[in-house]
Amino acid sequence: METILITSKNKSDIDLLRKLVEKMGLSFISLNDEEREDIAILRSLLEVDRTQKVPKSTFMKKIEEKCK
Repeated sequence: METILITSKNKSDIDLLRKLVEKMGLSFISLNDEEREDIAILRSLLEVDRTQKVPKSTFMKKIEEKCK
């Protein structure tokens, strides 16, 4: 099983995609901002170079960029 994550700022595009997914018999879930941030944090933790320390502000800035 594979998962894709699609982000759009246009609600009508999301509605169209949702209808297409339903018509194809596939499943979908909607994520709120907090859930998207959780995924971005997890991805950052998996990709990070653990040999270096960075300030929390730098880390949070990268998380915010990934959530956009």
